[in-house]
Amino acid sequence: MYKMISSSTFLVVFLLVGCNTVYFDLLRDQKFSRAFTSSSTKESINREFGPPIAGPMITLDGKGECYDYNYTLPSGSTIHFYANFRNIDNKLVGYSTNTCQKAKVAGQLNSDEPMKQRF
Repeated sequence: MYKMISSSTFLVVFLLVGCNTVYFDLLRDQKFSRAFTSSSTKESINREFGPPIAGPMITLDGKGECYDYNYTLPSGSTIHFYANFRNIDNKLVGYSTNTCQKAKVAGQLNSDEPMKQRF
């Protein structure tokens, strides 16, 4: 019985780790985590990650723009992410590993508050 439980536990952990290695790499990536702060702007994100691959999608009832980007992690994996900016000052108001279209459908592009430190 003990052998079966430990084998099952190993299998579950192995599957979870194998499926999410890109996200573990992303969490460990210093460039990605340092790029998104309360003072981030459209210019600073473009400087860090290059020009967007898609956009702009008009957001915030015409007061913002969302852009899609690609980023290649040091491991060689490529992730897609969006960044949403206010037009008035080009401040970053949101980002995630998603596309602008999917974020809009999920209702994630509604806030025009600048990013805040959450902890």
